[in-house]
Amino acid sequence: MKAAVLFCHSDEQELNKVVGKELGRQYAQLCQYANEHNFELEQVFFHVGQLDYEHPDDVLLRFLRGLQSSRSRIVIAETRDYFPESQMRFIPPTQACFLREHIQQMKVGSRQHPLPAEKRNLSGKPYLYSKEKTR
Repeated sequence: MKAAVLFCHSDEQELNKVVGKELGRQYAQLCQYANEHNFELEQVFFHVGQLDYEHPDDVLLRFLRGLQSSRSRIVIAETRDYFPESQMRFIPPTQACFLREHIQQMKVGSRQHPLPAEKRNLSGKPYLYSKEKTR
């Protein structure tokens, strides 16, 4: 079996019921695809907020580090939009499957920039990032 990492994402800035439902929908769809194509799930990441690979939040940084150390370096995501061309230089080289575009495997990322090392201690939220409301 090939190992894969699932990446579910919502652009919304706050986690709420609608976002939770959307992430759940994506997760179900990606899991179904993984099962149909004999992928073993290595990790699953749920990301909420802006996708800024140059200055990643905790979850995005964990995701990128996971890709870098993954056994298979295959990520399954709903759409290629989650990996914009302008950000490719900040993403480790990997293979990706994009369901919406019917792309079964495509190379993404580059070795141009190393992962940021400034964040050594990550938050206790291992796979879900949500900005805290300031009072």
